[in-house]
Amino acid sequence: MSHVKMALNLRAEHVPSLHLLILLLSAQKQHAEALQLVEAALEEYPDNLNLLYVKAHIELQSQGGESALFTAKRMLALWKTLYEEQTNIELPDQSEKRSDTRSVFQLYTCEMSDKDSSSLHAHSLAASRVEQALSEVASSLSSFTPRPGPQRAWLLQLQIWLLLAEIYLSLEQVPAAMACIQEASSIFPLSHHIMYMRGLVHEYKQEFVEAKLYFQNAVAINPTHIKSLQHLGLIYHYLGSQRLAEKTLRDAARIDPASHQTWYNLGKVLESLGEFDTASDCMATALQVEISNPVLPFSSIPLTFD
Repeated sequence: MSHVKMALNLRAEHVPSLHLLILLLSAQKQHAEALQLVEAALEEYPDNLNLLYVKAHIELQSQGGESALFTAKRMLALWKTLYEEQTNIELPDQSEKRSDTRSVFQLYTCEMSDKDSSSLHAHSLAASRVEQALSEVASSLSSFTPRPGPQRAWLLQLQIWLLLAEIYLSLEQVPAAMACIQEASSIFPLSHHIMYMRGLVHEYKQEFVEAKLYFQNAVAINPTHIKSLQHLGLIYHYLGSQRLAEKTLRDAARIDPASHQTWYNLGKVLESLGEFDTASDCMATALQVEISNPVLPFSSIPLTFD
């Protein structure tokens, strides 16, 4: 915390440092202070999608879905302002153009890239199960054509639609959530994020068999997607496959031991197996790591070398 404050004293307008301070405040559960800071930063940088994304997640966690929904809709309107002209006409020379305030909007880069993408185990697992995932989206892919313009711009819109879906689901508005997922799917159907969100909808509806298939597909596409592994383990638990649930959650814990949700879910599974001491240890670990978890991973901050 002291180092980032020192950096801001040297250069108060440095957006990645502001972003880091906001996440640090959220990790300390100072959500009101984090929200106040992000709103102040957005007054200076109103078209920074990264900051708006953080703001929506802070609101979702501390204030509920209505505030977050307003912010996410603002992001969608901003996307149209920033990128719609580029995506209507093929402009290769402008695909990487951004002003200082128009963030590259990394959005959960730790989720979008494998933490262990070089792992032979991860690749072999993906290869053995990718056919199942491909069959799930075969009908979509048969008619899928890439959108015109810079593909990165469309990936940004995809992430905004998925954020909206997550918010609508938190508000128990399932049809609206599904409509947003469908919009995202029309951009890039073979996305583990889309599979994951579809799984969440089925989990919410207590359709556990269907949820399991979508989470399995998400893991087949990206074997190190932590959230999919967490929910897949939980679904196995609900379906009575406790040892499979344990294995899945232990895999998730090996990939990212700092995720409290993994340890909490693992504790629930071990408790159902009668392993109360180990379950208690997992619950204690969940509490320990949760107190220092930000609303978004620190890796969501864009890299900067200036």
